[in-house]
Amino acid sequence: MNNIINIVAVAFLLYAMIKDMKKGCLIYILLVYLCPVFIVGSSRLSFDIITFPLLFAVYLLNSKFKIIICNRLKELFLYLFVYCILTFLTGIVYKGDFSIITAYAIFRFIITVLIIMNVWAADIIKNFDKAMSIIMSVEFVCSITQMMNIVDVRIFYNLYYKESLAPLAGQLKMGYFNRAYGTTGSPIILGGMAALAFTFYLHAYLTHVQNVSFPLPKLIISVLCGLLALSKTAIISIPIATIVILVININKIGVRTFFKVIGFLGCIIIFVLGVSNWLSSQGFAVKYYLSFLSNPFSALNTRYGSGSGNLTYAINTIKDNPIIGVGNAKLNNSFVGDSVYIVLLYETGIVGFFVYFLSYIRAFIINIKKRNKLSIVLFIVFALISFGNALQVSYYIILYVAVIFYEASYGNKCETETRENYYEKNNMF
Repeated sequence: MNNIINIVAVAFLLYAMIKDMKKGCLIYILLVYLCPVFIVGSSRLSFDIITFPLLFAVYLLNSKFKIIICNRLKELFLYLFVYCILTFLTGIVYKGDFSIITAYAIFRFIITVLIIMNVWAADIIKNFDKAMSIIMSVEFVCSITQMMNIVDVRIFYNLYYKESLAPLAGQLKMGYFNRAYGTTGSPIILGGMAALAFTFYLHAYLTHVQNVSFPLPKLIISVLCGLLALSKTAIISIPIATIVILVININKIGVRTFFKVIGFLGCIIIFVLGVSNWLSSQGFAVKYYLSFLSNPFSALNTRYGSGSGNLTYAINTIKDNPIIGVGNAKLNNSFVGDSVYIVLLYETGIVGFFVYFLSYIRAFIINIKKRNKLSIVLFIVFALISFGNALQVSYYIILYVAVIFYEASYGNKCETETRENYYEKNNMF
């Protein structure tokens, strides 16, 4: 069934991209998020692994092989080079395998961000909103059906399970969902998505961002997805994002509007508490997760706690090999995941860590200088959720990274006009 659905989806995607590349990119993003995995023999592969070459090929043909690469993406290409070199060398030393799959994932991530920036260009916010409106609505519906036991766990397992989603296999054994997973196959990923989407829509709501329609219901849906996922990442990141957005926009929204927003947020809190009480009455451990609001740093103990955290062995390995890491070698029975920072330091050490974040930090500094407040707060939230998610080259953050890099690289009106004229002059898209 999975492959039949995906074959139809690929045919539709190809037609859409050939007819209109901008709409084709939007459809590609939606399908990557929502389509089931491909089943190839005993392997279960994400939709983007199979369809990315198709996206890249059509893009190259449409652009007549003329590609604009901003400096931030050049720096990510440098990370790809560093990753390949370091993991090859450490593979020799520690007898670890060089991961072609990971290298392909990094390349796929960079090129997809590039395509989105180049094709959507000045319409990036508008198309971002279109994509996330549909994605978060679907995630919300799926989350409700999972928490209310309306749909059998086996359906979601058959559609979305792959080797990296061990928690979903655990839900299958239990026979029911004790947290919302959506289509992501992981409450941790769903929580991170909810925090980023909330950040985008709260900023759009407060600052009246053009090309973003009805941000209020979308930010409420984002909050509910984070709550239903029982995600510490979302529960802690959403309040922090709210504070940051209010502070950096206080001059723009005015004191009167500020207090109106405070009242509105108070209503959301009351609504969330009502949902929380319902979840508690149904036997879900929502109060345990909400308790981290009073002591957010304690949320790190399950991963980073000395002796008790699931990343303890990985942290010890990093301490012994801080400069270039150990690549893909599994030393000391280390679990490597659930954190962007730990994965980068474990695989490529301080060198790879610095090279990966070079592009983000430079984009962050540029966006501060340009006062691109949306990108500033998105980066802050990305940095927060990275403590609990290994999403460094995941398609779940591609749209957000594209916005951050686009505003840093082309946010200036003169640069944008010049760039748009370039496309018109060369009949691209």
